[in-house]
Amino acid sequence: MIFRIVNGHFNPTQTTYLSICEENDNSPTFSPPYNWTVYENSPSGTLVDTLEAVDDDDGSFCSSDAINEEDNVIHYFILSENLTEFDIEQTTGRVTVEGPIDYEEIKNFTVEFFAEDLGVPSLNGTTSVLIQVLDVNDNAPMFEKLNYSDSIVENSTSGTELGVRMQVSDDDSGINAEIRYRISDGEGKDDFSIDSVTGIVSVFKSLDRERQQSYTLTITAYDLGSPSLEDNTTLFIAVLDIDDSPPIFVGVSSMYYQTENTEVGSQIITIRAFDADTSNDRPITYTPLVSLSSSPLPFFINGTTGAIITNDSLCTTVNATYVFNVTAQDKPGGTLNFQTTMTITLLVYDDNSIAPYFDRPEYVFQVQDGSSIGTKLGTYEAADRDICSYPLFYDIIDSTDVSIDNVTAELTANIDLDRDTTHLHKATIRVSDSGTNDVKTGTALVYIIVGGGVIPVGIESNRGFPVSDPVRDSSTSFSRDHSYFYDAYIGNTKTLTTSLAQ
Repeated sequence: MIFRIVNGHFNPTQTTYLSICEENDNSPTFSPPYNWTVYENSPSGTLVDTLEAVDDDDGSFCSSDAINEEDNVIHYFILSENLTEFDIEQTTGRVTVEGPIDYEEIKNFTVEFFAEDLGVPSLNGTTSVLIQVLDVNDNAPMFEKLNYSDSIVENSTSGTELGVRMQVSDDDSGINAEIRYRISDGEGKDDFSIDSVTGIVSVFKSLDRERQQSYTLTITAYDLGSPSLEDNTTLFIAVLDIDDSPPIFVGVSSMYYQTENTEVGSQIITIRAFDADTSNDRPITYTPLVSLSSSPLPFFINGTTGAIITNDSLCTTVNATYVFNVTAQDKPGGTLNFQTTMTITLLVYDDNSIAPYFDRPEYVFQVQDGSSIGTKLGTYEAADRDICSYPLFYDIIDSTDVSIDNVTAELTANIDLDRDTTHLHKATIRVSDSGTNDVKTGTALVYIIVGGGVIPVGIESNRGFPVSDPVRDSSTSFSRDHSYFYDAYIGNTKTLTTSLAQ
């Protein structure tokens, strides 16, 4: 505004400024609705959002002295009482986390805010803000029980469900509380399967109580959060028995050995069998033995105890071997064939207390001059007075001029027999038994005369014997206390004389 004062011919002017002071007549205002979010467990100081109020006054508020340029400044406050989870910065309106926030306790907050200008008089405004707490996967699934138990009958088919239902809770929400199941551990866990969504356990493979009587499985429940959290429980499954198994022999061998001198009435073998089925309340019984060998069995089995007892001498044949079947059954007379049979061999062995022997200590025989290699000279048989004797074995121990068949004891020339070269051949025959207890032997001398002649064939003071093989001219057998000679010359009519040596 300009004023002009007219006085004389001077025309002075004066400029005067007039300030129009604004009145504080507008309160701070907000622009709701406000919908904020914050993650649970956010640390103190985390920014949630910024609250902003608008004041239409421009701050040109006059005071008695000057214009107050800060009269349009707004300060912010929280009106909600006892709210410790959030804080607001007074001058900026920044809302931050102050205290712990737990989604499982409070899922959202409704917070009242207050905005005040600095005008005179001061004006204010309020607003309400919804702060939604976002879930974090901070709670693992939890089974209702630490242990569950159930039972199922053996031989249940694949897909048969167990009756147990396992309850799991998770305080999280959404995908963080979506549960899945798995069988994570346990011997034989592959015999079962579990529905990953429902947690129902089913038979996967046929169960056999005789193979495994019970199962202890670890069941894991896990959520689909990231990272996933989990909990474990133990599921004990008892397999219930049905009578489906035959008896089983325990500690029974297929081969036994027994000495020939076993007394009649002796218990030589004990058969043991058990039934793996617990549902069978009948004892194991043993049926009469069935012989699989040509010889009758000189023993029997006690049907209750399984003891095999001799009722006759075990030595009924040389090198006696008995083969027989023994049968154990758990349901005599039943319709099902709950029995087990095994074959047993009993070998009766010689105690070999007596050595084998020949029927005479010396043998003499004649062969024609010029007999060739391979000429059969004779067969010699030994005997063994053991109760149960094994086959005998023959060999020559001091000559290569002749050989003997190890089994038949047939003597054969190994060289051409020529009187001009050697008219007398001597060999020692040995017989051995094949007993398992200290092999024993016996011997006899053999004299082979090529052509004719008179030779001494032995000096035996206690026993006489006839000479062997054809004696065309003469043969003389002498008894005790004589020397023995044989005239082998064909057609010879010499007279033999003997004298006793001093």
